[in-house]
Amino acid sequence: MREHLLPKQLELYQGIDEILWNDWDPIGINLLPSSRDEYQDYIPVIFNLVMKNVTSLELEQYLDDVVKNRMGLRSSKKSNKPVAEKIIELKKQLGL
Repeated sequence: MREHLLPKQLELYQGIDEILWNDWDPIGINLLPSSRDEYQDYIPVIFNLVMKNVTSLELEQYLDDVVKNRMGLRSSKKSNKPVAEKIIELKKQLGL
């Protein structure tokens, strides 16, 4: 997917990756470099949602669903909300 993106879109895509790894990290593994690709499967869906102009609340709900239904963990809306807002803000900053 990444190879078909315009430069600012690629910057958003890579930014989502960084935000998921550094700020979201529901499993708590971002201190293990060998696990760096753990959240990368979620980037295409998140990127597409953001490009479709979902609200931060809708993105927060998606992140909540991933944590609860795909990872089988207890989700923390406290951590999902700022991550969703940060991703939406990044899109705005890039002018997308």
